Amino acid sequence: MLRNLVAAVALLASAAPVLAKESVAATVHRVEITVTDKGFQPERIAVKKGDPLELVVTRKTDDTCAKNIIIPDLKVKAALHGHGHRRAGGRVRRGAGCDRRGSTVTVAASLAPGGAMRSNGLVTRILAAVGALALVAAAAAVVAVLAVVRRGLSAREQPSRMEDLVARGARRLSTPARVRGLTNPVRLTPEAMHGAMAHWADHCATCHANNGSGDTPIGKNLYPKAPDMRLAETQNLTDGELYAIIENGIRLTGMPAWGTGGVSNEESWALVHFIRQLPKLTPAELEQMQQMNPRSPHEMDEEQQESEFLQGSEPAHAAQHPAQR
Repeated sequence: MLRNLVAAVALLASAAPVLAKESVAATVHRVEITVTDKGFQPERIAVKKGDPLELVVTRKTDDTCAKNIIIPDLKVKAALHGHGHRRAGGRVRRGAGCDRRGSTVTVAASLAPGGAMRSNGLVTRILAAVGALALVAAAAAVVAVLAVVRRGLSAREQPSRMEDLVARGARRLSTPARVRGLTNPVRLTPEAMHGAMAHWADHCATCHANNGSGDTPIGKNLYPKAPDMRLAETQNLTDGELYAIIENGIRLTGMPAWGTGGVSNEESWALVHFIRQLPKLTPAELEQMQQMNPRSPHEMDEEQQESEFLQGSEPAHAAQHPAQR
């Protein structure tokens, strides 16, 4: 009298689907097995890799009492009798013993080479997704190389949308999560705002302009160009992200690291407050900032001459060089 039903499952290798969607849509492969006094029919089952498999076992003889179905390659052993039901690579839908005529065992699994079992094709879908991403990355690399060959590496070009997306993604990843989630610890007071305004006008406006537009000779000719910090792309950043950019700079851009790399630089936190105010600056505040902007010796000399002229005295520079009048 047979005590075990041994099923040998032959695996047919097939290429993994390129898209995960294909593996999700796979239908269940249903195979009927008949138990007789000579054993079971059919003796060998071939299934496609990645397809869920349902085995329907029917006993048609009283000379055997099949208790288990065993698939050695998958290390599956599922009880067919009504006692001790357990999961073994699937679920036993109905038990069958010597007092029953039939049973159905469902093995909902994707089969892989080497006898490994992958639940519902999960690994297949992961590999397919990784493969798709690799193809996208390779295509992007080819596009980037072709763009360099066609346009060269001039800083006058506007970065492509792909470059912009990659740069923004890298910027976000470069900010540690613990810093990204920080809120500004510095109180927004008139003193803090005035100090940040003076700092911005003296150190930042050369590239970013007093109003944060980036519309300066240097800002417009950087690669990538200085952003308009009044827009949502900057204003939607967290306090921690803005602070990290000020403190640590951004690689492969014109943004230097201004701080010490810590998280308690009050001057940088005050600048975060000022950046939030850029879209709201008044004409009077912008005019005040112009007086705070750094000046070259030539500009300072011109301002001194203009001031002396308005006061009714002959500029000192002109008196020393009368031939130039």
